[in-house]
Amino acid sequence: MDWATQTDIIRRIVAMLLVLADLADRARHASRPERCRVLGLLLRAEMVAQVDGHARRRGAPPLGGCPDPAISDAPGNEPADAAHLALRLRALSLVWATLLAWMLRVARRRSAGSRIVPASTPAGDAHALAAPRAPDTS
Repeated sequence: MDWATQTDIIRRIVAMLLVLADLADRARHASRPERCRVLGLLLRAEMVAQVDGHARRRGAPPLGGCPDPAISDAPGNEPADAAHLALRLRALSLVWATLLAWMLRVARRRSAGSRIVPASTPAGDAHALAAPRAPDTS
């Protein structure tokens, strides 16, 4: 798969997550049975959009079980839960958008012929990634 196709897929993921977040916001105002069905589907979509195994290896907390959409008395089916889900979906879209921005930045650097920082550079060494300072001429 080429680079343009990958970035296009990630753009679609970001857009879909934002649409799902809007749907979760709208579910806050729906009747309880309808909200339960919508939240059950959206929670499953959220779990798919997360890179669950990768996130857990990095120390992220587990998601917890998603309620059965057929049971309206299941925990996690309140309007506040819908608002919280919408917020999590927007945060997840920001994570994917950050990945997209990084990919586009790398693509621009490659097309310009500049050297890309190797993957072995420690993440905490931020000054190694920063542009060199201009000389002081004062």
